[in-house]
Amino acid sequence: MKKNLPKYLTEKDTLFKTIVFTAIFSLIFINLYLPFSSKSWYGVSDFTFLIGTTVLVITGAIVLGFSRVLMFYFVKKHPIILWQYALWITIEVLVISSIFSFYSWKAGQILDVESERNLYEICKTSFLNTLLIMMLPYTVLWLYFSLQDKKNRLQKIEEMYGAEKNVDKGEKNSIIAFRDEKGVLRFSVVSENLIYLESADNYVVIVYINKGVLSKFMIRNSLKRIEESLANTKIKRCHRSYMVNFEHIKILRREKDGIHIEFNIPNVPQIHISKTYTDEITEWFLSYSDRNNELIVS
Repeated sequence: MKKNLPKYLTEKDTLFKTIVFTAIFSLIFINLYLPFSSKSWYGVSDFTFLIGTTVLVITGAIVLGFSRVLMFYFVKKHPIILWQYALWITIEVLVISSIFSFYSWKAGQILDVESERNLYEICKTSFLNTLLIMMLPYTVLWLYFSLQDKKNRLQKIEEMYGAEKNVDKGEKNSIIAFRDEKGVLRFSVVSENLIYLESADNYVVIVYINKGVLSKFMIRNSLKRIEESLANTKIKRCHRSYMVNFEHIKILRREKDGIHIEFNIPNVPQIHISKTYTDEITEWFLSYSDRNNELIVS
């Protein structure tokens, strides 16, 4: 079974942190650890070695930055699976180590340093150094981002659980949590800002007030599932395609084609009550008449 790469590894913020952390780690690691006694190859001072490694790290960061920007736009259209991600990293290491090999070979010529290291040895050593230097921060970051993702998921579950407890209590300013067909929390809204829900094929359109403006959010789920999750709230089914929030019903008006719901918010269209739900909705409306509502049935 093909396993897709976790989405948090290809988010813009994650890619930026990967580039910056890898560059800083590489510069410190090379100058402190001196892998494979690299400083002794040219017999340079600490300052000169620092300048040289800084140039190398900046070059590597530019290559890595280009690679990760390409990855960011690539995954929008083509999800990456784990072995493809491993191949991508391998190519990054090969490209960066090739540039390092060229720098190392060129530095030997400029400094006129005699060395027994041929081009093959230079390339081999550069690849091992690059692999070592890049895999350490990559591993640390992967563990860090994985931990953060788990924390975020746990927080969402706690928020969803808290929201559902508030809904069960029927609190006026409770949070209504909406989950998709897979049970993933996708949207939440204060109950008093929710106006109505409308079924649209395999989706449900959530109509709500956001900063005084009528707004919509679409979620993949069935109205029936959402109705079950909102059983203990003031949001009731009035039609096979609609659920309404009783906090915003102003009038029930009987017309030739049946009873219609009129809301207390401008620019919200009337909603027809189907015969199946007429008695239930009328009873609910009468029991929820603590506001100056009107019931017009004539």
